[in-house]
Amino acid sequence: MGLKRDMGANMQILVIGYYGWKNTGDDAMLYALLNKLQDQFRGATFNVTAASEPFVPQGVDVNQIPPGPTHAFFMAFLRSNIIILGGGTHFFDYGRKLPRILRLAQLFLLTLAGRLTGKGVYFLGVGVERPRYWWSRFFIRNTCRLATRIFVRDSSSLGVLEEMGVDGILSADLSFYLEYEGTKREGGLLGISAMPYFRIYSGDDEGDEAIVEAFRSAVLRWLELNPENRVRLFVFNGRPPHDDREISMRIAEMVNDERVTLHDYRENPTETLKNVGSCGAFIAMKFHAAVFAYLNDLPTIIIEYADKNRALAEDADFPPSSLLTLDEITSGTLVERIEDLYKHPESYRGRKKADELKGEFPKLNEP
Repeated sequence: MGLKRDMGANMQILVIGYYGWKNTGDDAMLYALLNKLQDQFRGATFNVTAASEPFVPQGVDVNQIPPGPTHAFFMAFLRSNIIILGGGTHFFDYGRKLPRILRLAQLFLLTLAGRLTGKGVYFLGVGVERPRYWWSRFFIRNTCRLATRIFVRDSSSLGVLEEMGVDGILSADLSFYLEYEGTKREGGLLGISAMPYFRIYSGDDEGDEAIVEAFRSAVLRWLELNPENRVRLFVFNGRPPHDDREISMRIAEMVNDERVTLHDYRENPTETLKNVGSCGAFIAMKFHAAVFAYLNDLPTIIIEYADKNRALAEDADFPPSSLLTLDEITSGTLVERIEDLYKHPESYRGRKKADELKGEFPKLNEP
């Protein structure tokens, strides 16, 4: 498809993702994506799938499209010149089986339909996790083979594509391209992002009790280390039932100390990114909490609940001490590590800086 021929005020671009669900990571990826693409395709209209009105840069022409197989979605598909899958780990097979099969099948059919109708189909800043089953390998491999071009967010995803015989281009998570102003750092302030992992991926609320206890113990230890120390619990997902507000509030209530506060979900991702930067150190369970801490060059403990968290730690060259598994945090290792984080913060920074890692934003208006 000749993108340069189609550029101009009449161009329409369909952007697909998990937008409008009060998830800071998705908000950040969409904001950065639109901000960069408006420079490449001036005057274009962006048809964005979103459950609610998304927070977008000023001056961008955005048409909100309800997610799912609706009439509005099909009409947006037909009138769009380009289809973009905008960031996130869309290609994985853990969690509940049937919803995963249906979602992967949807992506395959959408990509196939896009190519059959002569559209450019681009995957930008996506994560691809290694498929464990024949059905996930079939859908992931063939969907990615059909795409016009794939920009992956980490070297692990690139390796998975190569194993399946698919060409990809190493880029970065779209949130790396957010523009924001730095803020003053508070040395004794520990930022925390916790999430109800077991509720989200297996529907098991009881499994999250061990996570709550691990964070409660870690917070208490941090506060014991210095009477001036404080803790701020960040909510990166504000929409029930998969929000992290409830688990964060439980941790705060169990600690019951006025030095522990809650940073609630904010629709403007640059505001959250800036506020993360005010912390002196961070413990990140949510992937984009780890990204935000890394972008601010904070000493960080990253909890590996999925491959993407480990991939970030490896690409950014965090020391081994920065990475903990779910089993490790629930067995007491987090409490031990929190003291070392306080005493030796330089041992918990990424050794490769964000500017070096991200490179240039993908250019779609070039061959």
